[in-house]
Amino acid sequence: MTDHIGWAVGSNGAILKTNTAGILTSVDNHDDNQKEIPTTFSLSQNYPNPFNPGTVIEYGIPTAAPVELKVFDLLGRELCVLVNKKQQAGTYQIQFDGQNLPAGLYFYRLQAGEFCEIKKMVIVK
Repeated sequence: MTDHIGWAVGSNGAILKTNTAGILTSVDNHDDNQKEIPTTFSLSQNYPNPFNPGTVIEYGIPTAAPVELKVFDLLGRELCVLVNKKQQAGTYQIQFDGQNLPAGLYFYRLQAGEFCEIKKMVIVK
């Protein structure tokens, strides 16, 4: 290191390298493995759908919030709780295994803060 080189680190992983003249010599905006924080709450359709026996449910939360992700049968009975905790902002994926459930139509519901959304999924056997 010399007294003629300076480094600056910014938000989202930005790294700047300058010499004493203030000339920009390199920029790294972000790590390719780093995921962006969602700007809105979202609940994606599970995939695959229909499925047997497993599927993936993905959701995004823009701010830290208490999160509940539950699965219900056609009559609205709660079958299982997949998530029940406070989570930081980010995108999450949950594996759901329906091998002990009969074929049919089911619902999954995400509640995060004031956000609530329900989607359908189908188990085939």
